[in-house]
Amino acid sequence: MNDENSELALNICLLYGEIMAKNNVDPRDIQRDIHKIGTIMNMDQVTIYQTLTGIFITLNQGSKIKMRVIDATENNFEKIIRAKQALENFKNSILTQENFYKTLIEINNTHYSFPITVQVLSAGMVSAALGVVFTSQLSDFPIDLIIGGVSYFILLYFQKKLMLKSFSTFLSASVLAILVSLSINLDLATNPYMIIFLVLCH
Repeated sequence: MNDENSELALNICLLYGEIMAKNNVDPRDIQRDIHKIGTIMNMDQVTIYQTLTGIFITLNQGSKIKMRVIDATENNFEKIIRAKQALENFKNSILTQENFYKTLIEINNTHYSFPITVQVLSAGMVSAALGVVFTSQLSDFPIDLIIGGVSYFILLYFQKKLMLKSFSTFLSASVLAILVSLSINLDLATNPYMIIFLVLCH
């Protein structure tokens, strides 16, 4: 394998590994897929090392090495499915190396998600449903639905504005606690422990 091909091979393995690591795929599954890519491209002794903050790919016992920082994680199953489908297409010779790499770049740069309204409504529904599961009563369903949706909207808003996941979570949880306290004090809700399962939803 010449230098140009080995460089492309390393970039493909690294980008595939980054997509999977960012979406919390099991490291053993990532290793298995990277070795599969290496076999398809006739790479010699490809090795992957993964830490909490980065991913490393080496060829020929370290003669070539590249790394990528994993600075944030998510659980975007659409990216995982698309990346695995691209690998399957590459394995079946539907995609060339160059097209496989371009496809991975597109997957990595695209944010696949439902519209905000669907996400907020879903968060509210999950919160309200958990309330029914834990308390076996429907009386708090409407207020759980509203508070769950509002607090999740605040979480999404601050994540987009501040780009700080931990601080956004703190702000959202604070607003959630205030709304729950108000609903209890105003007799809009009857269960003072509703905050527990509302927080669990987030």
